[in-house]
Amino acid sequence: MSGVIIMKKKDLEKIKVMELSKKKLLTQAGAARRLNLTDRQIRNIFKRYQQSGDEWVISKQLGRPSRIRS
Repeated sequence: MSGVIIMKKKDLEKIKVMELSKKKLLTQAGAARRLNLTDRQIRNIFKRYQQSGDEWVISKQLGRPSRIRS
């Protein structure tokens, strides 16, 4: 897959934090504080990160019009 990937700054920060967690340089509690999430949310995010890499961050709705758009 090639091309341009559009993501938010918040998503880039999530990727950085997950990389640090993967390398054991940051604990789950530290990651939770840094991203302002709970430990449980971090565990679920980390599972998705391990399964699909960086693509889990990008919203499936990105680039599509809203459902409630008139």
